[in-house]
Amino acid sequence: MSTQIDKIFASLILLTVFIISSLSWLVLRTLQEGRKALKERNKD
Repeated sequence: MSTQIDKIFASLILLTVFIISSLSWLVLRTLQEGRKALKERNKD
C-alpha cells in the first residue's frame, strides 16, 4: 500500500512540474513576442 501511494505522489509531483514548466514557457514566449511587436510598432 505504501509503495502505491509513493508512486502516485511521485507522479503528481512530476505532473505538477511539467504543468508549471509548460505554463512558464508559454508566458515567457508570449512576453517575448509582445516585446517584438512593440519594437516593430515603435519603429513605424
